[in-house]
Amino acid sequence: MSHACTLTREQFLGWLGGGYEVDARPLKDPVDLPSVRSDGVVLWWSDKRAALEKSTATVVVSDNQLESFLAFVATYVSTYVPFTAFFRVIAADRFRAFHSLAREKVNPLPSELVGLTIAEAALQIGERFRSPADLSIQACNATLSSAALQALSIGYSVEIIPTLTKNWARAHRALGGEHLRIPVEVISDFWITLAAAITSNLRASDKPRDPVRFLNSFMTKRELTSEDWHQVTSDIPDLRGALQQMRGSREDRIRSFDQYTRMLFASSHVDRRTREIAAGALMSLVAQGSLHYLPLSQAFQSALPASNLWFAFFASLHPSSDVFSVADCLGRRLARKLPRSSWVDRMPEVDISVDELEVLAGARGAEIRFRTEHANQINVELVPGATARFRLHKSGPNDADTSARYVSSDLREVRMLLHRVGRLLDRAQGVELPDQADLFPVKGTRLKGPKTRPDR
Repeated sequence: MSHACTLTREQFLGWLGGGYEVDARPLKDPVDLPSVRSDGVVLWWSDKRAALEKSTATVVVSDNQLESFLAFVATYVSTYVPFTAFFRVIAADRFRAFHSLAREKVNPLPSELVGLTIAEAALQIGERFRSPADLSIQACNATLSSAALQALSIGYSVEIIPTLTKNWARAHRALGGEHLRIPVEVISDFWITLAAAITSNLRASDKPRDPVRFLNSFMTKRELTSEDWHQVTSDIPDLRGALQQMRGSREDRIRSFDQYTRMLFASSHVDRRTREIAAGALMSLVAQGSLHYLPLSQAFQSALPASNLWFAFFASLHPSSDVFSVADCLGRRLARKLPRSSWVDRMPEVDISVDELEVLAGARGAEIRFRTEHANQINVELVPGATARFRLHKSGPNDADTSARYVSSDLREVRMLLHRVGRLLDRAQGVELPDQADLFPVKGTRLKGPKTRPDR
């Protein structure tokens, strides 16, 4: 039985400091959660034991006060920095969905689909990608696909994908992330379709041509059947014989693939999602389950960008898939980090939540000044239980204040270096110039070196 109590913000500060005792009352259902005042918070624990350990509390705030509360703790709480690395802070309207996840069973399927994180990382690298060995674990963990797999693992439904996408984009922007070769909306559309197939019942679909039905059938049978293939390619009649043609030798499969690729490009009247799924399925038939064939997808990157994700989906579930062993077990390293048990009563294992990150980035010009678990990475919680691990830049591209702070010293250093280069060149020609100290009488700016060694 869960427990909760209501505090004002002042009482909350006292509780954090250990000088205010709380009286948590039992809750039979989250619907009994006390109403949250605009100037207060509700502390929630999963059970009585957790209520005795204040570090495990979830902090619930009113729906329109999340940003205000995070700014409040950033200003007045110095004993927990950043605050969301130690406490989950959640708006009241999200709390019911958050609480219901405790009753969900872990979905084992996402661990087989870690190839999708590899495929998305390769997609963003673009033409520089040659093989999965080019990818780092960090690059894969930074993808939206990584966060989506975590969310589906712990029981979120397809409705979480738009929120996940929006929060991923917020974190990427707040951290001054690099330009994306493929818009995040393309990745989101892919995951909306796939998540619907993962979480739906095959019998619920009454549309025989619906790609969701085709995908659900493939996950059930773990093979591409002629019946399902004919349904999904009904608007591209020239592709109906592809399954038979793609079961020959490797050379025959590649020749047939080139032929069907031209057909897909010529079928612009057909829905793009259907063509992307068909392209991914055809690539998987060429590859026979090997992700080493990911570079094949570069032919589709402009016209059908999600094709490489669909290839990774079909290849990951192929009986001969190498998704776990490819690139020195890259997939296995990624899979072992997926959630495997209930997590709602545990402390966050992140550096910061996306909501607090955005508040701090707005106040500090995107400069990260708090401790993270890894020096060059930051693990951001996008929704409770689902994270993305971004590369950490010292300052974002919009950090005008920080840049202005260092421009003076940077120019001084450049001027000194240019002056020294000029002296070296002039001395080589027998011309003597005033010493740099005469030109730049600023304490600490003299370049020091051995006094006896001549300039060369």
